[in-house]
Amino acid sequence: MQKITGAIFVLIGLAALMGGRKLSDQFGSQVQPIFNGAPTDRAVYIYVCGLVIALLGVVQLFWKRK
Repeated sequence: MQKITGAIFVLIGLAALMGGRKLSDQFGSQVQPIFNGAPTDRAVYIYVCGLVIALLGVVQLFWKRK
């Protein structure tokens, strides 16, 4: 059961990373840094959450319970 949830977390994390990439490529996300010098917060949050979820999935896949 642990490996199944780990694989699901990895897939969700990768999907979130791809969604963050797509969000950062949108026109509004490319124009906003011109005015305030920073990427959009929403894209950064999706990147970070996707990375954390994917890492949790990898840990669950390879962590051995006693």
